[in-house]
Amino acid sequence: MSLFRRDGSPELPSRPERSATESPPGSAVGTGGHLAAGSRVDGAITGSADWVVDGELVGSLGLEGRVTIGTSGKVLGTVAARAIRIAGRVEGDVVAAEKVEVVASGHLEGNITAKRVIIAEGAFFKGSVAMAAPEPKSSAKERKS
Repeated sequence: MSLFRRDGSPELPSRPERSATESPPGSAVGTGGHLAAGSRVDGAITGSADWVVDGELVGSLGLEGRVTIGTSGKVLGTVAARAIRIAGRVEGDVVAAEKVEVVASGHLEGNITAKRVIIAEGAFFKGSVAMAAPEPKSSAKERKS
């Protein structure tokens, strides 16, 4: 689903579904929301769906799903989601329940808080990293008591 359409027609164009392995780096197909390249939003985006940001967001993203900042995407504000992949530019703190990945084309100026952090060779990162400890797994002995 795209957030903005230029032709104003109520019907969304169909898009063939592809698996995640077929998607080019920095993009996602079949996601819940999409901020298209050339678009700008001032404010907050919240919800439970996955989102792709190829445009510009001045504000915050607070989602229960996954967030992909595409190569043309730019976020000036906080990003919080289950998993975050940055191929574009983010200026603000990033918080993920699972992982944050900054790919080679990514640019992040802000602090990262996540269980797993991946920063690819060639990516730009300026900030600090706080890796949250994974939830402790209870042993069989603890479950019996």
